[in-house]
Amino acid sequence: MEMPSSTCVIAKKLIDGFKAKHPHIKSSSRIAQLIGIKQSSINRIENLNANPSYELLVDVVIGTGNQHRIIEILGDVNGRLKDSFTENLSHLRNMKPQSDELEQVITKEEYSLILLLAMSEKGTSYNEIKAELGAHGVKNLDNLISQGILECKEGRVQRWNKEGFNLSIGTVKKVFEICLKHSYDQSLFGLGENWCSIHFGDAEKKKGTDFIRQVMKEAYEKIDTEFSSGRLDAADKSKNHTFFVGMASDVLNKSNFLSNNEGGEALQ
Repeated sequence: MEMPSSTCVIAKKLIDGFKAKHPHIKSSSRIAQLIGIKQSSINRIENLNANPSYELLVDVVIGTGNQHRIIEILGDVNGRLKDSFTENLSHLRNMKPQSDELEQVITKEEYSLILLLAMSEKGTSYNEIKAELGAHGVKNLDNLISQGILECKEGRVQRWNKEGFNLSIGTVKKVFEICLKHSYDQSLFGLGENWCSIHFGDAEKKKGTDFIRQVMKEAYEKIDTEFSSGRLDAADKSKNHTFFVGMASDVLNKSNFLSNNEGGEALQ
């Protein structure tokens, strides 16, 4: 009998751990939905009858809330992957495990902007949500509070868990798309309020990705440092605005680096 692949064994262990943490979820289709992979893939992995690609393994790692262990887990499979992730994703090391509950609601357009405002340092308020999203937004805010996802204290609405959170890459992409759709006003471009740009260029793959990754990493760290320092705060912090900044880079004609180990594209 052929031995199961190492990626399959690791993926099964992660899925088993996820199920153990959520014993109330009995449906395999629901488990697959929460993790973010096909039910057929779940079934084959659980039967040790699969040879998951590195890309699928990463989906399982992230979907089960283990992205803070991604370097360790992929290092068990392939040392070169460990080196690549150590270089490319070092900024994820100190992030908290993701919230399954948050993952489920933040990609819904009716809730996403409310949650982002509430999870900012200053939080949000019923008045701000009403001004931004109208009466329907207030109703959705009530729903989030009734579900225990947000709480309202002394007029401020914030997420009840202040210990931090992390979101899967797929969720980050969806949330970025929602922000761009609902918050980016192209009529204000050039007036000093917003900025949007896309650039295409040709280069040798590794040289190009290394350069872009370094520039984006420096920008990511500088933005994070400045917003955390308080130097950009209004004199009255309650008058601070919540900003969204998204950075992503990839190649158009690519072979996925998780499949061929050629080295990764930048994603921040």
